[in-house]
Amino acid sequence: MQGVLNYVILRPLMTVVTVIAMLLGTYDDGSLAPTSLYTYVSLINATSQMWALYCLVLMYKVGVICLIRYTNHQPPVGSLCGFGAVHCHLEQRDGNQSRINKQSRS
Repeated sequence: MQGVLNYVILRPLMTVVTVIAMLLGTYDDGSLAPTSLYTYVSLINATSQMWALYCLVLMYKVGVICLIRYTNHQPPVGSLCGFGAVHCHLEQRDGNQSRINKQSRS
């Protein structure tokens, strides 16, 4: 759980650093040069995201083990797959809707 909280704290902090760096002109979006702050902010964000996902997977595995051990139920893989499918469908629908709105404005 600390990995997820780490990301929750680090992401807004990196956003503030990004805004300040853009105002100072040292961000240089998309450049991987050592002098660009974009490189370091991207590395910190990516590392924090990977750590948060790793912690979430560990938490899920422990939850499944406890669920099987103490209640003799199988893990809710079907429910998670269904949730993922619905989430992906809604994301795609919202993306298509915003694209349609942009096309109708032009």
